[in-house]
Amino acid sequence: NTPQPRSKLRPRPTPVPAAPPATFGMKLLASEAAAKPGENIMISPLSVAVALAMAANGARGNTLAGITSTIGLGDVDQSTSNAAYAELLSELKRDKIGVTLAVANAVFAREGVDFYESFLNANRDSFGARVDVLDFAAPETVDAINGWVGDNTQQKITKLLEEIDPLTIMYLINCVYFKGEWTVKFDKGLTKDQPFTTADGSAKDHPLMYRNADMVYGRGEAYTYISLPFGESKDVRLIAFLPQGDKST
Repeated sequence: NTPQPRSKLRPRPTPVPAAPPATFGMKLLASEAAAKPGENIMISPLSVAVALAMAANGARGNTLAGITSTIGLGDVDQSTSNAAYAELLSELKRDKIGVTLAVANAVFAREGVDFYESFLNANRDSFGARVDVLDFAAPETVDAINGWVGDNTQQKITKLLEEIDPLTIMYLINCVYFKGEWTVKFDKGLTKDQPFTTADGSAKDHPLMYRNADMVYGRGEAYTYISLPFGESKDVRLIAFLPQGDKST
């Protein structure tokens, strides 16, 4: 019961920045931190941006404007946005990136509801999304969706859904799986307990890695950051920020 795909995309229009702007990720993190004070938080701005960009294919008017503004695309037309995300996803999947990085998208839609074929095809063609129309009342549908998530996260996430709300008509899902090794590994023998200051200002000993080397780093008014590459290509990096003094965010 899966809609059939249409022809492939037209030649790509004038490109726009493919990756979601860093400001979106920082605002998202700030919002989560404010909602969950004192908690450790891990988010994927890419996942949120991709899901919103997929949803934008079915939006119009103020809703579309709100989505594109939120993820930093402004007045970019939909075909240009789709082409940019298609280019980004292709770049993330390219060979010799030096790490295992898998990005998967899916649209699971409720059987019996009419959806525009243009919406489903745009997400299939531009985002490589699996598109399935399923019986949301059937118990096995929860298992099918959870199974897809598990398959695309190397079984790191195996239960996204407990049940499907009767009012739900569609799931737009993005999965990102990452595994990589440092370009230059840390010596385990140099790891030792050091004082670590927690959110409430208290300190406790915690194992910290150590390496003395030339590294890419920088400073802002309220933070210091360091960039640590993965793999031989060094195309993927961890950028860690350390707040200065009494700053927490």
